[in-house]
Amino acid sequence: MDTQREVGNPGERARHVVHVIATEQFAGVERYATYVAPLLVGLGWRVTVVGGERSSMRLALDGSGVVHVPYEGRAQLGRWLTEAAADIDLVHAHMTEAEFVSVRALRGSSVPIVATRHFARHRGRNGVRRLLLRRFGQ
Repeated sequence: MDTQREVGNPGERARHVVHVIATEQFAGVERYATYVAPLLVGLGWRVTVVGGERSSMRLALDGSGVVHVPYEGRAQLGRWLTEAAADIDLVHAHMTEAEFVSVRALRGSSVPIVATRHFARHRGRNGVRRLLLRRFGQ
């Protein structure tokens, strides 16, 4: 596979993907994003990762061309996504909370959202999440 191929046509604005991780941790999901995001940069995408433990994410992404935005709670994440929506071509939400915040913040926009759960178990650790998931048919 040619990993140096550019997305789009020469001279076009590079497409922008935002990986949304609604945690301040550095574990499996966050580490996965640090592996995938630089590969997307190599394919010609502009990449932003929102979330993960600040110093570990910055260290892992340093020099890769990936922009890191710290996660400072759902409200901050939602505002950031809403304000950046016009410049985002794709959101990749990692885990349920990131998906909910992304869907809520981007409702009414044309930004597509891809969601990855990463774990093979039922969603909804608490009653509120279970009710929301039933409403969305999950």
